Amino acid sequence: MSNADAFTDMARRIEACSPAEFGGALVLVSPDGRRVEFLLTDPSASSNLIAFWGFTKARIEDASAEGMAQSQSGFPPFRR
Repeated sequence: MSNADAFTDMARRIEACSPAEFGGALVLVSPDGRRVEFLLTDPSASSNLIAFWGFTKARIEDASAEGMAQSQSGFPPFRR
């Protein structure tokens, strides 16, 4: 599976949503091919924007913490 497939798959999911349903989308592909995908389909709640960015920030922080832990143990993605 190509790293670009994550974005193509998300584009298909977005196209399947009506404009009234779409609340945001996130696709992250790490250098080692791990994928994080999130599609928010309820834009009506005022807290959805906060939830969307909060989830995005949390996923990035989790991946960063995992990378740092692996770095300290000498395992990829940050081999010394």
